[in-house]
Amino acid sequence: MSQQEAPDLSAALRRTRSALPARITAAVDTYVADSPLYRSSPTERRHDLDALYRRVTQTGRQAGYLLLDCLEDRSELSESQLSPFVRRAEERADEGLPISEFLDAHLRIIDVVQQTLLEQLHPVAPGLVAAALAHLRSEGRRLVRAVGTAYQREYVTVHARDAETATDVALGLVHGRPVEETAERVGVRLAASYVTLAVAIGDTPAEVRADDLGRRIGTRRKLRHATELLHGGLGEHVLVAMTDSRGHVLLPVTSQGPAPGELEETLDRLADALGTTVIASWEDACARTDLPAASRRADRLLDVALPTREHGLVRRSDHLLELQLTVSTEASGPLRTMLDSVAREHGLLETLRVFVDQDLNRTRTARTLGVHPNTVDNRLTRVEALTGLDVRTSRGLMLVGAALLTRDADAGRARRG
Repeated sequence: MSQQEAPDLSAALRRTRSALPARITAAVDTYVADSPLYRSSPTERRHDLDALYRRVTQTGRQAGYLLLDCLEDRSELSESQLSPFVRRAEERADEGLPISEFLDAHLRIIDVVQQTLLEQLHPVAPGLVAAALAHLRSEGRRLVRAVGTAYQREYVTVHARDAETATDVALGLVHGRPVEETAERVGVRLAASYVTLAVAIGDTPAEVRADDLGRRIGTRRKLRHATELLHGGLGEHVLVAMTDSRGHVLLPVTSQGPAPGELEETLDRLADALGTTVIASWEDACARTDLPAASRRADRLLDVALPTREHGLVRRSDHLLELQLTVSTEASGPLRTMLDSVAREHGLLETLRVFVDQDLNRTRTARTLGVHPNTVDNRLTRVEALTGLDVRTSRGLMLVGAALLTRDADAGRARRG
């Protein structure tokens, strides 16, 4: 580069850096509109865009500025400069993002940088333009090669690791399979006894608004993040047996032991970080050989709590009545169908549920539902006509309560799948 051309290039680089943020944002918009992974209606894609901008826009700006710095210094990208992009490539591979989507995003960023610089260089010496673009292309290829290699390496590692991981050890313990040899191979130190949590994590905004592929990626990202936070909050030896949005967490019993307060704080942090609900039921410590039975008990407790609980730690003492009334007996079938006719008429089941929750207070029930107290009376009369049960009597109340709890337990089991 001649001494005359250097000021022209420096001025063009300054203008390019100034223009780049807006151009990267516009490129992300185009990427979202073109990508099958992120394409959706304008109102539904806002949450996807929020998450996308935090990653792609930040990566795009960092990559753009880095390429411009290399051009100005006439230098090559170093390993330390590439390392943040390599880490993100590994994360995307672990989440299962298609490599075509991943590389397309990086190539678009490089195109934006080149096009923006070209506009700022015009009209200057053709030789300067050619040299500048050649250097950008060279370093752009170096960047794509680095992230593509990292992605492929991590993808292969993940699939090899999937055959035998700490998750498999946890799943083996929950299902009563021998795990000692697997634990030794993958470096998991087994405890003599564990506290069992059955955990249900709600859908994140990205999962709700995504297509099938995007939902799978969002779920895997959620579980990876959840596992990291659980280890950070409860210790590295915690075992997480979650392959979907519901599963088990095994807490090794130590001299101090896991405290419910510590668990509740961890669940709160987890819910805040994921932007969704997290509910966990607690089952007291037991030996490794008893974990399958403990896991089933924790699942059942979670089943009865899910319809009414939105977040937090569920204790057995809070749901003794529900657990007792939802034991499968010869009465379960009739209780399960007792309120079917009520459920078919608009507003009746909700009124009945609120009336019971409000301790049979018609005024509070009417206020909660936003109706006149006489409407509550009329609906309860209709319930009695359909079922023969007067909820205002002790026997009617017990039967209706048992029927509602049975329906709730069925709903909890349905959510578990």
